[in-house]
Amino acid sequence: MTETKLTGIDNWVHSGVKTYNNAAQATTNGAWTIRNFNVDLWDTDSYHNVSINNDRITAPWAGYYEFTQMCNFNFHATGQRSILMRYNSGTYHYGPQVDATAAGVTGLNQTIMLYMAAGDYVNCYVYQNSGTALTITQNEGNGFFEAKYLGK
Repeated sequence: MTETKLTGIDNWVHSGVKTYNNAAQATTNGAWTIRNFNVDLWDTDSYHNVSINNDRITAPWAGYYEFTQMCNFNFHATGQRSILMRYNSGTYHYGPQVDATAAGVTGLNQTIMLYMAAGDYVNCYVYQNSGTALTITQNEGNGFFEAKYLGK
């Protein structure tokens, strides 16, 4: 674990990752699409690999973690948009489902907390049913996936 000390705070340790995709990603109409992430803004303890399984964040050790995802669907006035996180290719943690907006992008975010064993992982998925393929805008400010280690 990487140790970062703040002035006036002894023994404070931060561990986590923030990753994003530096290109728009296409989503299929009427199907859940797994998100991919090819840039790490920071990664203190090898949570994420941009080349292998770049769709997941993996727990480096057992403990509680907080996961947050955010994404923006490009404009299309028809249908609904939704996001979810999936734990170890099993349990689904559904995020918000909203109607598309009449103007501009549709933005969604989700935060969950999980207890994980070392090697467990979480993926992000998006869904839309606009009637056509849509792209999601991803960058470090509005299209990211991050994890923070909270402790044992």
